Amino acid sequence: MSEHGAELDAEHVRALFQELSNRLAASGAHAQLFVVGGAAMALAYDLSRLTRDVDAVFVPAPEVRHAAEAIAAEQGLEPDWLNDAAKGFLPGQDEHPATAFESESLLVQVASPEYLLAMKLHASRDERDLDDAATLYLRLGYTTAEQGIDLLTSTYPVGRMLPRHRYIVEDVARRAAVRRAAQNDAPQQGDQRSPQQRAERRSKLPSLGASGRGSGRPDAHQPPPSHEL
Repeated sequence: MSEHGAELDAEHVRALFQELSNRLAASGAHAQLFVVGGAAMALAYDLSRLTRDVDAVFVPAPEVRHAAEAIAAEQGLEPDWLNDAAKGFLPGQDEHPATAFESESLLVQVASPEYLLAMKLHASRDERDLDDAATLYLRLGYTTAEQGIDLLTSTYPVGRMLPRHRYIVEDVARRAAVRRAAQNDAPQQGDQRSPQQRAERRSKLPSLGASGRGSGRPDAHQPPPSHEL
């Protein structure tokens, strides 16, 4: 994984795939890539995400690597802008990858959100991994730490699970909850009220529970009384 060089956005990465496809076609080769890491986030789950490289598993490796190195030399990229350093950390096969680029000579698929979240939770090397994981938590609709723990334990062998992973998942779940709350409190399009004005209006809305009890009717949220025999 490159630690230097310019960061790439999704549009630039797709342009690089097109150039890679052209070079493969010119040599009569056909290749497949399975992309993980920051590039997968940028391509499929967070369009604002930038990445310094493309972590992927690719075949045939010699042909892909040769073409990628030629592109790097021509465009002034890091030699390892496309690398397979992550292949030793993949948790088996992804059953539901998504296609990010396809041509006659090249098929590029990105990891599914579940697969990528499991990798991010397991690795959690830095703040960016944690932020990516929170983004995926929201995308998957996860609301509790237990959902993340269940995903990890169903993806990785027990021997690769450490006590720190629970703390990581709890941290990610908290981050996701904060983002969710901020999204819920964000003004809708055309809503010019301040957060304080919106809060004041919410405080004036009638409570279904209170109004139900005050009218003598059963609370709509309460189950009907049980009748034991």
